[in-house]
Amino acid sequence: LSFISNLKKSDRQTVKKQKSIKLKVTFDKFIADKEKEVMPDTVMQYNTSFNFFFELLGEDYDLRQLDKKQAVIIKDAVKNKAANSEKGRNKETLAVKKINLYLKNFDAFLCWCDDEGLEVKSKLFTRLKFKETSSNSDKRRPYTANEILAVVNYKSSDKREAAAFREDAYWFPKIALYTGMRLNEISYLTVDDFCVEDGIHYISLFDKDLKTGSSNWKIPIHSKLIACGLLNLVESRKKEKLKIVFKQSRVGKDKPNKYGWGEKVSRWYNRACLKRIGIDKDIESENGYMVDFHSLRTTFISCCKRKGLSGYIVKQIVGHMDDDDITFGTYGSEVSTKL
Repeated sequence: LSFISNLKKSDRQTVKKQKSIKLKVTFDKFIADKEKEVMPDTVMQYNTSFNFFFELLGEDYDLRQLDKKQAVIIKDAVKNKAANSEKGRNKETLAVKKINLYLKNFDAFLCWCDDEGLEVKSKLFTRLKFKETSSNSDKRRPYTANEILAVVNYKSSDKREAAAFREDAYWFPKIALYTGMRLNEISYLTVDDFCVEDGIHYISLFDKDLKTGSSNWKIPIHSKLIACGLLNLVESRKKEKLKIVFKQSRVGKDKPNKYGWGEKVSRWYNRACLKRIGIDKDIESENGYMVDFHSLRTTFISCCKRKGLSGYIVKQIVGHMDDDDITFGTYGSEVSTKL
């Protein structure tokens, strides 16, 4: 009887093991679906978050074990995570906004699992997110008029600075400033994205971050960019029979890493360019502000708000959803419409 009992126990354990829902295997299926739906930088954010979760829980962690108590433990681990541990810097913990992004990503993953019919508990992190306030979150501020001039007219005095991608470094900040495009959106531009309609040149993108199925996202090309020679650059790429407009950032890479194709430009801009035009990121942070490449998008939207442009029009240009309040609520929050 003891022998039979042990056999039954062993059989139950085998069945339980077979039915386990392993974290890494399940996430790989999730991210394969997401790669067809969202932009590469969103996929990158998922990967960054879950690399930490793999390290915390283990790749073979059974998702059926996950409950509210476990979710709180995970939240506390994210809260105490070093801000730059992936880059070897462990001085500061994550900002509240970043903590919430980690929890939001795990929540999205669990909702996907639930939709797929997997036996996991969903929405465990929904009520665990921290409230974001002006006191616990650094806001991106728009650049001042003098800083905008400094960015647009920037020329390096050091020949070694951005030497391998000087052309890309010249264009990326200007395009971001005059279109509101994100860094990685610029890095993926192809010659086919540049179109003309009724004599107006524009960039045509398919924004996979929008949840409206298919979104034809058209961005007018500012006259300043045309005067600087952007359309000439696109024509030269066509003559070279090249599809990618900004190729220098990709030299030595077969595929984008977790920071995307624009990583080289981002690193140069945030570490070298800003410093040389007189912006001290540490002082800005002490004052509750964050100034980086993405602040160019903030500046564009803030300028639109100051000029009194319709929020509906601005949403179309920057690729926000019609019912999303982020356009002026977050990006343009530091300015008011010009009296």
